[in-house]
Amino acid sequence: MRHVPLPLLTAICLTVAGCLQSEQPKFPLADAAAPLGEGGRYAVYERSADNRYQRQEAVVIKRRSDRAYDFVDEKGETQTVSFHPLGGNLFVGQAKADKDEPGYGYAVLRVSGGETLVYVPQCDAQDKAVLAAAGVEMNAQLECILDKVGDAPALFKRLNLGEPVSKLVRE
Repeated sequence: MRHVPLPLLTAICLTVAGCLQSEQPKFPLADAAAPLGEGGRYAVYERSADNRYQRQEAVVIKRRSDRAYDFVDEKGETQTVSFHPLGGNLFVGQAKADKDEPGYGYAVLRVSGGETLVYVPQCDAQDKAVLAAAGVEMNAQLECILDKVGDAPALFKRLNLGEPVSKLVRE
């Protein structure tokens, strides 16, 4: 996987082939959780092929009144992300695409203290029967399109997360 700067979730979910995405949000803001509390300053680390993490940049995360978070990178670019509980310390991150692009991208986060691992489940690494039963469609770019999925939380609970692609560490 190549390095992609913030906006974090949109970048990794909407520019990397094989990701999960939808035209409309699959998780309502009213159900959003606050796994990162009120936010803070975090370092973003990218996982390399040798399973080491290399620091990429810092990001300031701010809790919003609508229950989502704003991720503000070092260039001042802002990405709004909402987090939705899957159980335990797992959350689905739902990020709106850039202003000029339609859709939403998804990642799964494992929050543990001051460290958050970011997983981007790859569509082609999933059980095809699970995807079909949930209503997932696969496009020509091998992306999972979730628009016809009726129970998104149930689907995400059954996904093979793979290895984390990055992590956030509270500074």
